[in-house]
Amino acid sequence: MSAVERVLSNEEQTDLVQTPITPIAKGDRIAILDILRGLAIFGILIMNIQFFSYPDYGNAAFADFYPGILNQVVKWGSAFFFQTKFYSIFSLLFGVGMAVLFDRSMQKNTKFTPFFSRRLLILLCIGLFHGFVLWDGDILMTYALIGFALLAFKKRTQKTIMIWAASALIVPFLLMGIGFTAWKLFTPQKVETAEMVKEKTEKQEKRIKKAQDELRIFAQGSFAEQIAVRTKTTLNRQKAAIFYGWRILGMFLLGVWAWRKKLFQETENHIPFIKRILIIGLTIGLAGNALFVVCGALTNSTTSFLFMLSMIGDQIGATALSLFYIAAILLLVRNAKVIKYLLPFASVGRMALSNYLFHTLICTTIFYSYGLGLYGKFGPAASLLFVLLIYVIQIPMSKWWLKRFKFGPVEWLWRSLTYGKRQPMRLSLAIEPASFE
Repeated sequence: MSAVERVLSNEEQTDLVQTPITPIAKGDRIAILDILRGLAIFGILIMNIQFFSYPDYGNAAFADFYPGILNQVVKWGSAFFFQTKFYSIFSLLFGVGMAVLFDRSMQKNTKFTPFFSRRLLILLCIGLFHGFVLWDGDILMTYALIGFALLAFKKRTQKTIMIWAASALIVPFLLMGIGFTAWKLFTPQKVETAEMVKEKTEKQEKRIKKAQDELRIFAQGSFAEQIAVRTKTTLNRQKAAIFYGWRILGMFLLGVWAWRKKLFQETENHIPFIKRILIIGLTIGLAGNALFVVCGALTNSTTSFLFMLSMIGDQIGATALSLFYIAAILLLVRNAKVIKYLLPFASVGRMALSNYLFHTLICTTIFYSYGLGLYGKFGPAASLLFVLLIYVIQIPMSKWWLKRFKFGPVEWLWRSLTYGKRQPMRLSLAIEPASFE
C-alpha cells in the first residue's frame, strides 16, 4: 500500500475518485500524475500572470517601469525556478497521457490512430478559440499539432523513443549554433559608432512604444482591438514553435518512455534511478539556469554571444530542473506526512485543462478593459498575489466540482466530442474508492 493510500480517508478518496467513461476502466487514475498536473498548472500560472497583468518593456527598461528590488527578485527568480520548467513538466505528462491511452486501446483491441487524431483535432480547435479570441499565450494549439508526431512512436521500442527524445532536445542547440554562426559570417562586424548607438536607442524606444500601446489597448481599448493584437501575437508564437516546439516533442517522448518504464505505476521499483535523476537534474539545472539568468541580465541584444549562452543555459537548465522537480515529487509522495500537503493539487490536476482555461477567464476579467481594467496597475511582485488568490479559490472549487461530477467541464466536452456522443457527467451515488496502484 502506498503512502497516498495510507493517508487518504474515505472522504478524501471520494474527492479523488474517477468514475470512468468508456473505454476507461474504473480506478485507473494514478494520484501522482494528478498531483504533478496540479503543481504544473500552478507553476505555469506564476509565469503566465506576468503576461496577463502587465506589458513587457524589455530588460533595458525593466527597472524604470517596475522599480524596486522585490520586482527584480521576482523577475529573475521566476525565470530561474519557473520559466519553461512547468510547461516542460506538463509536456512530459501529455506524453504520459498518450501512452496510457495507447495501452488501453491495445487492451481493448481498438484502433488508436483515428481516436487520438480526433482527440488532437478537438484540442486544436479549443486552442484556436483560446489563442485568437481569449489570450495570445495559448499552448494548446502547439501541443495538438506536435502531438500528431507521437503517432509515429506508438509501437517503437524504448531505446528508439529515448534516442528521438534526446535528439529533439538537442535540435534547438543546432538551430542556435547555425543561426549565430550565420550571423557572424554574413553580418559585417563594425566598431560601435554614434549611429549604431542611435539605432539601438531607437529600437528600445520602439519596444517601449509597443508596450505602451498594449497597455492602452488591454486596459482601455475595445475587444476588437485586443483581438487584432492577439491575432498577430498568436501567429508569431506559432512561427516560433519551429524552435521551442522541439523541446515540447522531446518532453512528450520522455513521458511515453517514463510510462512504459513504469516510473509512475511502480515507483518503489525505481527509487535508485529516480534518485540519480534528482541529483543530476538539480546539478545541471542549477548550473544551466544560472547561465540563463546571469547572461540574460547582462545583455539586451538577441544577436550577442551572451544571449546565445543564456539560451543554451535555458535549454539545458529548464529540462534538467523540470526532471528534478518530477523526481522530487515522486520521492516526496512516499512520505505520509508530506503527501497531505500535496494531495490538494490532485483535484486541480484532475481537471487541468478546465483550470488552465479558467486562469485565462479570471485573469482577463481582472486585468482587461471588459473586466476590471487593471492591466498595468500591478508589477511583477504584486501580480503574484493574484496567483495565490486564484489557487486559494481553485483548489476548493476543484474539490467541490469533482464531488459532484466525473470530469471538469472542458474535459467533459473534449471527451464527448472525441467519442462522438454525450458522456455522462454527474457522479452516481455509489462511488468506489480510487485505486492508486
